[in-house]
Amino acid sequence: EERWLEASDIFTGKGWQKALLDMVVAAAREEHGDDLMLDDPTYISDSVIDPTRWDLSSNYDLIFQFRPYEIAAYAYGAPTTRISWRALEKYLSDEAWSIRSGY
Repeated sequence: EERWLEASDIFTGKGWQKALLDMVVAAAREEHGDDLMLDDPTYISDSVIDPTRWDLSSNYDLIFQFRPYEIAAYAYGAPTTRISWRALEKYLSDEAWSIRSGY
């Protein structure tokens, strides 16, 4: 549509924002363990639902890109976290697959 991606292009329905935040926090804890600095995950809620932070290039996962010092120490760099498309399936819009695949 010759416009920037919007969250509603990928996700739909009630509660997807909270579900996505919960999944991202759980995945970040699993992936980054003791390097994670995320005592209060509510401060990343806007980042998690921001499409500019999403990498749709994986066929298997939605990848979240965090900025340095956002969820870990600055020296840790800019961590990523992955959520499987399968786990997100119930929240995906009808157009999500075509957007992800580029068709």
